[in-house]
Amino acid sequence: MLLLKLLEESDSEVVYSYFPEKKKYFGIVKINKITGEIIDVQTADNDLHKRYMHHAVSKIISFCEKGDFPKEEMVSWY
Repeated sequence: MLLLKLLEESDSEVVYSYFPEKKKYFGIVKINKITGEIIDVQTADNDLHKRYMHHAVSKIISFCEKGDFPKEEMVSWY
């Protein structure tokens, strides 16, 4: 499980922080809203295998496809 928080949004880009297991450590994901291209990723210190980062990127890309960018979103998987 992870928590996504919207940090910045412009006409062309969106930046979210992601918190693995809702802990204090977080990473940053910056994506082009129009193309879905990843611009920058800073992996959270407690995301050793980048598993949470991949889930965060996938969810943010789905936001881009829908054109809807929530301020906060919980992401879980099984």
